Amino acid sequence: MMIILDKLLSFIDGLSIFKLQHIYFVFTALFSVILIEIIFLGWNSSSLKKLISFDQSSRIDLFFLLLSMFNLYALFSIFLTLGICYFTVGLIQNYFHFHLILHFENVYLQYFILLLLSDFVKYLRHLFYHKIKFFWIAHSFHHSATDLIIFTRSRGHFIESELNRFTTVFLFVIFGAPIHAYFIVQFLLEVHQYILHSQIKSDWGILGKYIFVSPQAHRIHHSVDNKHFNKNFGDTFIIWDRIFGTYYETNEELKFGIPNNEFNKKGIWFDIYLVFKKGINYFGVKIKH
Repeated sequence: MMIILDKLLSFIDGLSIFKLQHIYFVFTALFSVILIEIIFLGWNSSSLKKLISFDQSSRIDLFFLLLSMFNLYALFSIFLTLGICYFTVGLIQNYFHFHLILHFENVYLQYFILLLLSDFVKYLRHLFYHKIKFFWIAHSFHHSATDLIIFTRSRGHFIESELNRFTTVFLFVIFGAPIHAYFIVQFLLEVHQYILHSQIKSDWGILGKYIFVSPQAHRIHHSVDNKHFNKNFGDTFIIWDRIFGTYYETNEELKFGIPNNEFNKKGIWFDIYLVFKKGINYFGVKIKH
């Protein structure tokens, strides 16, 4: 028990809650996309204008953005899942190492390969979240947003966050410790994610068809129509959707959310609890409200 407690305290100490460097990073990426939206779409169509309306969906998005910005999200995730995934992944990291990436001597090539492989793993993970019911229970929380605004990028349930640790450790075990992203690449990837969840509807032409995930492609993925959110699973690169036949394009008017949406009605903490409840019910243990 003391070992587990020491490990948890060590994690909290290393988390650097309210770390200014992280706050500046998130704020700068966020502010950049807010500015892009206002310049190209105008104030009335911007995420910031929609946030001011402060409907329940927007409140949840903002809540998770603040948790992420102040480095509290990971702490909440571990606490609310009893640290099961965190400590299991820690054990795997301690006992399994293959470091296959070291077969490539060029550090830039190592970085590119890990970036590509990481994106492919995210594609597969996203696919599983939609195809396997237990994973969908966790992921449906992200899809329950009734509108896409920049802040929706941070909306994700703590169970999903902890399950994601296993796909991250897979890369670590097989290929070795991930190389820290060059700051400019890391920043651009974060900006890209905010843009994907913004009010921007551009399909980016050829670039969006064959290389990068475009805002329109991701908007289609968030559509309430089943035929749409089972498409366009890509995170950064659209090539995986092209290769595996999950790419979809349309210019039709879209509505966002999930069918029979139970979220965004009774408050943030009820919605967080609802996913836990559905997850437990999935294993045959019935919990009533």
